[in-house]
Amino acid sequence: MIIHQPEIKVQNGEVRVSARVEMQKEIVDFPEKLWFTFPEENSPFVTDRADGFLTSLIFPAMYLGVPIEVRGVVSPKLAYNIETFQKIHHLMLPNIFQPMEVKYNTLSELPTKEVLGGVGTSFSGGIDSSYVIWNHLTKPKSNPLEQLSHGLFIHGFDISLNDSEIYQSLYRKYLQFFERWGLTLIQARSNYIEFTKFRINWLFAHNGLQIGCAQVLGKLFNRFIKPGGDEMSEGHVEEPGYHIHLLSTGSMDVSLHSPYILRLDKLSRMAEWEDIREYLWVCSNLEKQEDGNACNDCAKCLNTLVYLDLLKLQPEFVNFPNPLSIKLFLKFLVRNLYLSVGMGYYKEHLTRFAKLAGRYDILIAFWLFYIPSEIMIMLKLKFLGLIPRDLKYKIKQRVYR
Repeated sequence: MIIHQPEIKVQNGEVRVSARVEMQKEIVDFPEKLWFTFPEENSPFVTDRADGFLTSLIFPAMYLGVPIEVRGVVSPKLAYNIETFQKIHHLMLPNIFQPMEVKYNTLSELPTKEVLGGVGTSFSGGIDSSYVIWNHLTKPKSNPLEQLSHGLFIHGFDISLNDSEIYQSLYRKYLQFFERWGLTLIQARSNYIEFTKFRINWLFAHNGLQIGCAQVLGKLFNRFIKPGGDEMSEGHVEEPGYHIHLLSTGSMDVSLHSPYILRLDKLSRMAEWEDIREYLWVCSNLEKQEDGNACNDCAKCLNTLVYLDLLKLQPEFVNFPNPLSIKLFLKFLVRNLYLSVGMGYYKEHLTRFAKLAGRYDILIAFWLFYIPSEIMIMLKLKFLGLIPRDLKYKIKQRVYR
């Protein structure tokens, strides 16, 4: 994989930073360019350095097992740590990622005097990104490095690039809240998912998009705070994404926010925050609801509905108008039977809150599904391991398209 020199182009009110991606062998449906787009007013902050492109493309390179040659300028700090970053991913997920050699044409740090000094985070309207904002608003920091200034709302993260109307509708809604909070919300767009779709679990691949996007805005941020997403559980590191600090550059530190706090606990802490009751949105369904309500079909909407029910908060959340019914709870259990995390993910926190809420019906149903879920995950992983990667890709492509 050759990552060519990134190019900056301003057109039609937008600034686009793109790099040609050349493969030595043909990969089905693998794009020839990776690009990031921002409103034109962000032109002074973008850079033609290759840091963000390496950070993004290291994931498909590890998955495909191809070495990388970077023909743009890369941070020596990032280059030094990327080897360790790859080895950690391989050790934790040996069947998915392989550490690959990376060659560099030019190693040089972006001078810190060229960086505005902003502190950014990605924002999707979900629980994890909201917790970063809530923590900023309720616990002001004396250290300027911890004081948020910007949010990135990335089109192509959990909203398809084809759903422009839904993205713009949510942007207008979120923008009102950011103005209220005294923060700047930046629109961003990228085709990064096309490099990973049907190949790499988005649970792991999305880190490349969020951090890569921030690094393309290299002259804006000297720190980027990535919302934690349950990378730790019961004191154990569960995901390689816990180590994203290794993707820092000499001019921009990357950190992970509260990876040890599970989503149900985060939602419990934010229970009295009026703003989140108005905007919370978590849908991962390919077909989004035009009114912005929960679809009550995807795992994320169902999970959050169960959380709100346990916290006795469902009627207060605008985008979750339907109460948790027996039918919806059974759908929640069935959906999680087929996810890679299964019911084991909920073992500690869901049962704890169910006991506090006196919801023994939920406890009984949970334990009835728990053992079949664990067995199904074991069989699923064993079976999937027998299927060649190319065939998996073709199957997923047909099923999800």
